[in-house]
Amino acid sequence: ANRTMACVLLFALLVALGFSFCGSTRRSADWTLARLCIGMFVLLAGMVGACFYTEWKYRDLLLSRTMLLVGIMNTLFATYDIWDDCVARTVPESDAYKFAELVKCDSPKCIGV
Repeated sequence: ANRTMACVLLFALLVALGFSFCGSTRRSADWTLARLCIGMFVLLAGMVGACFYTEWKYRDLLLSRTMLLVGIMNTLFATYDIWDDCVARTVPESDAYKFAELVKCDSPKCIGV
């Protein structure tokens, strides 16, 4: 299962890398997404290659722990991002304020909670 999910993540990284090169952006010299995608792709491709082509006894353990780390970091960032965008945001132009106006809610903080 870890090998399959790593291959799915490799495909998603290729899609993100393609978007970083072909997508529209305001700053043409922004290489942050491309560098992160390439770095993660090389790391995961090396681990998947080690899983398929070597007999090292810790090959599956290393890949499973790396996939666990990626999942935990995504969950933590998603939780923080929801809190930052909805609960803690005090800018009247934010999505929480606009949605609160749309549904006639008293406080935009209620939208985040």
